[in-house]
Amino acid sequence: MKKFTLLSLALLALSAVSFADTTKTDPETVCPVMGNPTSASSISVFYGSLLVRFCCDGCDDEFLASPTTFLEKAAEGKAPVADFLFDPVSHARLEIADAAEVITLRGIRYPFASKENAEAFREFPGTYIAMPGKESLKCPVMKNTVENPAQASGYADYNGVRYYFCCAGCDAMFKAEPAKYVAEVASAIRPVGGGKAPAKQTHAMAPTCAGCAGEARLMTGDGLAAKWMFGYRYVGTPEVAPRHRFTLDYAVTPRLTFGIERSGSDSRTHPVIPASENFFDWLRTSDGDALVMPRATWFASPQGKNHPSVVFGMASDRLSTPHGQAFFVTFAKTVPGSSVTPFVSVKTNTYEGKTVAPFGVNFGFGNDHVLQVINDGDYTHWLFTRMFDKTAVSLLYAKTQYWGFSVSMGF
Repeated sequence: MKKFTLLSLALLALSAVSFADTTKTDPETVCPVMGNPTSASSISVFYGSLLVRFCCDGCDDEFLASPTTFLEKAAEGKAPVADFLFDPVSHARLEIADAAEVITLRGIRYPFASKENAEAFREFPGTYIAMPGKESLKCPVMKNTVENPAQASGYADYNGVRYYFCCAGCDAMFKAEPAKYVAEVASAIRPVGGGKAPAKQTHAMAPTCAGCAGEARLMTGDGLAAKWMFGYRYVGTPEVAPRHRFTLDYAVTPRLTFGIERSGSDSRTHPVIPASENFFDWLRTSDGDALVMPRATWFASPQGKNHPSVVFGMASDRLSTPHGQAFFVTFAKTVPGSSVTPFVSVKTNTYEGKTVAPFGVNFGFGNDHVLQVINDGDYTHWLFTRMFDKTAVSLLYAKTQYWGFSVSMGF
């Protein structure tokens, strides 16, 4: 098999060719083998920092037998055959759909987080498109194994090797002392290779806040489903505080979010302010702590073959934390060969300083439905969730006595 560096040299030599600017509404890439259109649910493979999709079964195997040949051929055409998984200027993980701008060059679509990054790329494309012939899927800083490039938060090139990072912050530490870190992962360095990706983008309802019934945090195989996520939950409880809950989160990285949440309603159970009332009075009386409360979730480590996923976070859900803030860490691991994912947490809060060990299990049905049973240390909740590309709708049975529902929408 030809070395991947041959493609890099060809791209560098021809980097003065014209660019094709694309938008998020443009068609997907085409199959590099047959030339037919592909879609997000097509069979796909990862090759280096690229995601390559195919029109039918068998094309992926043919591509992996000689990837450089097909990529060099695609570089001569106009239609893109692969997506670069990162902003090539900042090296941060970035979805094509979330890009401020997309540029197609030599058969590859490159996403950019800002117009400034895109302009820098146009000026000196050869600086950014070179692809080393070796790679390491073991984060040199945290020593965590990254399952595939799409699970990485970013990358850095050093001495002819591309190193992928498991989480935000590792890149800065690596750049400060690269020689120190690369020595510890030398055994993980390998020639750039390819691996098959899921044939269909998988969805998952992550077991996040162990006390938050209706917390349908939607994830895909690449991380969080959207940059922004809005959620609303209603539970028919006699208590005011947990009855209505609004959340708004922003994904700083594919696995790190910060946001705000708002619980409660006025004494007449209005989810929003009645026209007859003063807005600020309504805010002050809806929740006894503050107008809004901060929240955060960090998916520190995706699950691997021999280790669980690890999630840290804070929230102020009023079903199990009447006042104050809750802090938690959750561990989850799918049972091999099944769609069953047990999880266990440690949660403490500023309300009475109570520490509990919530636990539960997700039962997956196909790619789009999840039944979650969770005990938050005080109560048991049931959720049945239907997942779409960037939306999740849940029917819930809180405290095994109150019915409700929740909706989360990504944008």
